[in-house]
Amino acid sequence: MKSVTKHIVLSTLLCLLTLAVFLVFYSKLPQSVPVHFDSAGTPNSFWPRNALVFGGPAAFSVINLIVAFRLKAQEGRSFLYYITPILAFAITGIVIYLGVK
Repeated sequence: MKSVTKHIVLSTLLCLLTLAVFLVFYSKLPQSVPVHFDSAGTPNSFWPRNALVFGGPAAFSVINLIVAFRLKAQEGRSFLYYITPILAFAITGIVIYLGVK
């Protein structure tokens, strides 16, 4: 397996791992999870829990694949393949924190 392909597969699996994090907190999340807030901190946009739990990791993975194949031409920058999974875990943590709060 080529090094670039290994980075693409690993980073995509890391994005899909956010599904496990969401499933751990699934029962603690409300039916409608706030995803957008106004300047006063009041939630003004909500997503259904199932759409967020299953759609979030799918969206993270698709975005990761798009970014990874765009980066495929740049050799020697393997750390760039892992920016999307890091952001995926950060966004997952923030959404869970705000949803449980």
